[in-house]
Amino acid sequence: SFVIDEKNNLLFFLNTSGELFSINYLTRKINWVVNFKNSSTAGSDLFKGLPLVLKDNNLIVHTGNTILNYDIFSGEKKWSKNIPINTKTVLSKTNAFLISKSNFLICLDLVSGNFIWSKNVDEQIKIFDKEKLISKIGLFKNLLIVDNKIFLFSEKGFLLTFSLKNGNIVDIYKISKKGILSKPIFADGFMLILNKNNKLFKFN
Repeated sequence: SFVIDEKNNLLFFLNTSGELFSINYLTRKINWVVNFKNSSTAGSDLFKGLPLVLKDNNLIVHTGNTILNYDIFSGEKKWSKNIPINTKTVLSKTNAFLISKSNFLICLDLVSGNFIWSKNVDEQIKIFDKEKLISKIGLFKNLLIVDNKIFLFSEKGFLLTFSLKNGNIVDIYKISKKGILSKPIFADGFMLILNKNNKLFKFN
């Protein structure tokens, strides 16, 4: 996993050995390195992490059951939270949004890491009197911010939308009977998805 900060000529790279590098890609010099595997586990297994996320001076790293925020210039850890997640965290100017493995939709303060709000998605679904849907929705695979709302996509073809302000559910849609294969793409006012039969769907 890698991300590029073009403004500061920085490349951040997380390898399968659990090493996070900050590199100046113009001078090809290493600025700092953080190792997420301790000596007792080094070399035993491949390090598995979600894609890096970069916003201004915040570099979000996922390591197993932990999410961490690092200063991009010094490599110092700003904060960490023990939250197991399956999907990439999404950042706004002030907050980090994520969905936990236990189906809690969470908003953190990007600077301090403090919880702003946390909502149980299953309980939110019950608000729509659709308790039977909980077992049908499946795992959540993608979280995005679209038109000032949180879009949460499940592998079985459901789209759930939530308020960006407080995490309250807005609506539930079944957008693909055959599930969702690809990460949604937004272009020219449309949303494009590929289902598990490799059929392309286009939505307003």
